[in-house]
Amino acid sequence: MIQLEDTPLNWVLVIGGGVALLALLLALWIPFLRFLIRLISKSYGLAPNEDLLKNGNPGEATILQVAETGTYINRNPQIEMLLDVRPQSGSPYQMTLRKVVGIVNIPQFQPGAVYPVKIARDNLGNLEFDIWDLERR
Repeated sequence: MIQLEDTPLNWVLVIGGGVALLALLLALWIPFLRFLIRLISKSYGLAPNEDLLKNGNPGEATILQVAETGTYINRNPQIEMLLDVRPQSGSPYQMTLRKVVGIVNIPQFQPGAVYPVKIARDNLGNLEFDIWDLERR
């Protein structure tokens, strides 16, 4: 069995190896946490559907009614909205949408508010508010 002498150089190597191992673990752990946070955010509707915003059909939605569902996620309420949706191509229709809204954004989601939306090509009930489009108008 190999015995290491108890010298300062050996202790530097041991501590340095521990620090390197810790750095490696952190380098692997942080991307995993970011992935996990994105996954949870998307599954609870906290993050916008980026694919839908990029590839969805454009339209406009008017909020007709708003109601609380009683569900809170991270102290943000989930609301249920009755929407009048007008796709750029196709017939207008009404639908109900449940969305978690930041508590400070509640005043923006009131009856009469009109927003640009992106609508899924294969499912008219799947839409995302395209709030970034407001900046381009």
